[in-house]
Amino acid sequence: MAFSPSPSPDISLPNEIWTAVFESLESPDLVSVTCVSRRLGAVAERILYSDIQICETISSGQFPCKTNACCKTIIRRLHLVEYVKHLHIRWTIRSSNVAWHLQSVLFNLSNTLRTLAFLESLDLSLDLSKHVSGEFDILRQCRLPSLCHLSLSGVGCTAVECFLNRTPSIQHLKLLDYHLSLVLFPDALPSLNSFCGPPRIAATVVPGRPVQYLALSGHTSEQQGWLDAVRGAMPMMMLSTAPIRYLDLSNSSMTLILLRDISEFFSDLEVLKVRFALRHALHFSSSGIVRDIFFCIKLCQVECEFFREYWKA
Repeated sequence: MAFSPSPSPDISLPNEIWTAVFESLESPDLVSVTCVSRRLGAVAERILYSDIQICETISSGQFPCKTNACCKTIIRRLHLVEYVKHLHIRWTIRSSNVAWHLQSVLFNLSNTLRTLAFLESLDLSLDLSKHVSGEFDILRQCRLPSLCHLSLSGVGCTAVECFLNRTPSIQHLKLLDYHLSLVLFPDALPSLNSFCGPPRIAATVVPGRPVQYLALSGHTSEQQGWLDAVRGAMPMMMLSTAPIRYLDLSNSSMTLILLRDISEFFSDLEVLKVRFALRHALHFSSSGIVRDIFFCIKLCQVECEFFREYWKA
């Protein structure tokens, strides 16, 4: 019995239908679709470049090839720019002798960011702080009017302040390891809803802005300094134009004394995320401080393993 060949796909369907079909495919399958025909390839490319996620490990003598190739492709094919909505690049550098490898890539990345006027989410975690000096201002002269999400870590960038002042569309901001002085215009970031960063930076970003979700980062090896920074920043963080509803302090072990102070400042909290060291909590287990704290934050959803175990006992 002769087998009849399978019918060829009906490529006369509208692009909107093909887009709906291809959106459920994984990236390798979309790459295969680009080889079928120019028309289907163009539809698949739009989906591929709408969400770019690159993770690379860089050792001695290695080069961030994926990042460099992506930047060159976007610069060479500018018709893809309007489809790039999310760009997430993460590097893990395992050698201190890579600075000269990265200069050209960082230059290409900066030039690429200047073209992405439709970008909505930018996440750069480049691990440069320990390996490369802060001379690479990736965000210099970048204008991203549609950007809503910005996350920077290990970028070694000194142009963050200017970029934030000229990007009012940002709603969610993460500056995980930013320690430079940050001075924002009074009307900068008018729609900022959430912030994650060191306490000192939060004290300059939160006042006068409608921040409702706040997470404080820092180095767990410098616990006492971090706790002191949190305590010193609390009066400024109270100046948010919207009540802070979510507070994440799980980056370092919390003390009950500081938790009591928080309960007095943040009376509108709905979710509080903390982490306790048992040695900090047992000292107060027989006193009334635990009862007093829970009375102050009884309306909060407290995410804390210690308290779950404490009340079981």
